[in-house]
Amino acid sequence: MINFGQMPVDRVADLAALPPDAEGRDALVDELREAWAAAGAAEKPVLAAAGRALADRASVADGLRLDDVLGRLGVTALRPGQDRAITAAIAGLDTLVVMATGSGKSLCYQAPAAVLGGLSLVVSPLIALIEDQHRALADAGLPVARLSSQLDETEQRAVLARVDAGEPMLLYVAPERFNSPMFVEAVRRRGVNLFVVDEAHCVSEWGHDFRPDYRRVGEFRDRVGAQATVALTATATPRVQQDIAARLGLRNPVAVTTGFDRPNITYDALSLSGRGTVMRKAAALRVALKEVGDGPAIIYSGTRRAADELAQDLGREGWRTASYHAGRSDRALTQEAFMSGEVQVMCATNAFGMGVDKPDIRLVVHWAAPDSLEQYYQEAGRAGRDGEQSRALLLAASTDIGRIKNRIGTARLETSDIDRLLSRLAAGAGPDGDFLVPRGTLDDRGRFELALAERIGALSASPASGGATAGRLHADRLDAAASEELANQVGRELRRRWDALDALVNYAEKERCRRSAILSYFGDEREGAPEERCCDFCQAPSPDWARTAGEAIAPRSSSSEPAEGLEISDRRLLDELRAWRAALAAELGWPAFRIASNRTLKEIARSRPTDSGALGAVQGVGAFLAENHADAILGIVSGADPQESPPRPRRSAPRVSKVGDVDPEIFDRLREWRLERADGKPAYTVCGNETLAEIALRRPDGQAALSSIKGVGPAFLERHSESLFVVLEEIAA
Repeated sequence: MINFGQMPVDRVADLAALPPDAEGRDALVDELREAWAAAGAAEKPVLAAAGRALADRASVADGLRLDDVLGRLGVTALRPGQDRAITAAIAGLDTLVVMATGSGKSLCYQAPAAVLGGLSLVVSPLIALIEDQHRALADAGLPVARLSSQLDETEQRAVLARVDAGEPMLLYVAPERFNSPMFVEAVRRRGVNLFVVDEAHCVSEWGHDFRPDYRRVGEFRDRVGAQATVALTATATPRVQQDIAARLGLRNPVAVTTGFDRPNITYDALSLSGRGTVMRKAAALRVALKEVGDGPAIIYSGTRRAADELAQDLGREGWRTASYHAGRSDRALTQEAFMSGEVQVMCATNAFGMGVDKPDIRLVVHWAAPDSLEQYYQEAGRAGRDGEQSRALLLAASTDIGRIKNRIGTARLETSDIDRLLSRLAAGAGPDGDFLVPRGTLDDRGRFELALAERIGALSASPASGGATAGRLHADRLDAAASEELANQVGRELRRRWDALDALVNYAEKERCRRSAILSYFGDEREGAPEERCCDFCQAPSPDWARTAGEAIAPRSSSSEPAEGLEISDRRLLDELRAWRAALAAELGWPAFRIASNRTLKEIARSRPTDSGALGAVQGVGAFLAENHADAILGIVSGADPQESPPRPRRSAPRVSKVGDVDPEIFDRLREWRLERADGKPAYTVCGNETLAEIALRRPDGQAALSSIKGVGPAFLERHSESLFVVLEEIAA
């Protein structure tokens, strides 16, 4: 017997298969009424909507029995939320499914598709994801097919012939497939019961992984005349969920959200800066790998080079490693080696993971910070899909954050940028404005320009054979209205990226429960329920971590003397606070910096808070200190000697720099940066040599310090400050 959960899903499936006048239909309806009366708050509205939909609709089901489908897939019990989603889909209701990674989203459309029969069309963003899903269903004996660039033309025609013959119940495709009139006509003739959008956050411009090819998915659904739509994602904030529903045109969708908590994953994060950051990251990584033993692990790096170097370094130390990124031609073999256990540690860029269903990954480490908390949650969620205890570790260096800021800065586009793109395309276009961009012609920025040009109506584009992009120009220059729309689009994109980065930085740096931070970000109001250790904030990592990694990864102070800049009495108070911190760290077995940083203690000593409210307002004081140790800290502050020391002489303003005073290597590095920022214009349009030398000598650490340098104005701050800080951090390291 299969446990169908809270809802009589099997009865809904039986009812969908019966015509209105069939014997036994009334008895099934009565059973559903009784089930509705006994249903809980989450189940009752779904069951009511399903009952109304089935009462108003003739029989559509000509597929398999539900228990047979679940048996073939090895399912003995439905997980929370699956019963509601399957019920809604069988009843032909539009459904938005938001479930954590590893919660069984795929079953929410696979089971209804097989029960309803006919044809269900599944739109998926990655070939690897399509191939994995197709293989699993074929192995289970279900009638499934897929169309992808992995198939040659003869194989693709054979698939369409199967569609015409009424054979496959599920057909997996990428969104580009809808550009084929032959394909669209074939599925229209067959008819589509369910139109499934997997990884639906790709539809939303506010999603972390917006795909331009997904922007017309709602239009595709209408073109093939689908009866109902099922959209599924694991990483959608409330805002993204609303955008998905709007862009797909979902009709009174049934929303099935089961929560974002992964109770079997422990979340740890380290925010690192200053000299020796790489060494400290390496120490933390080695400790984490040792603790996981032989368990499979993924290490995400920010660049291909870093992935290769990590794999080589760890391989020399005895781990079975491999690297995976878009620059390698052996990706399929490498992935298979990881799936089989031949490779234990996969060092990869974010090209690896989506669609890789390896259930026993015990550790996911982010060697470099990702661009957003959504991306981090999705990638970290590849750990522990088998339900066993696993760990996610984020190693966020300030230089990583700086590089992300720099990338965000490059997303700023002006009308002149789009006009240049349109001019280049027009030069090679045909009489009607038709153009073809060969594969590899455009870099990341060029593809971004092309996507935005299409979004404001300057051109239309679609994928062509061989990885090329085909399209038609609608304008050779932007008029005033298009320029205004471009500014609006760019502004929204920049806002999305900055908001996403801010959430990631807050997760890494704020002193609060990591699990609660994730749940709060995704709008999940339920309290987290970790099965073992929750996170590094709630409970210190293992003693081995504290002893071996703690000292190695403890942040260095930005100056050789933590008390620099404090009055004498404040320095005494700082010494007392540091002594208290050391005693507490020894008692808890924690590294000292996990209790409070030197900077935080310095701010407490400087501001001398007199109550818990004032203490909570001190920069760096989080919930851990304010809620657990306020009395001890306030007691130390109140007992300190308040006598002020004699006034210290003020430092004179830094003298105007001379180029000859600057370290030649540092100045050359900054000149390289200036040349890059000039982007083909004269270097002095960024700043002059004297300004550059002053920057090299003073090494400003923020907008205020930078703006005080002669020659740095508002335009410089807006266009160049973020990328400059990245370079200065690299120089300091």
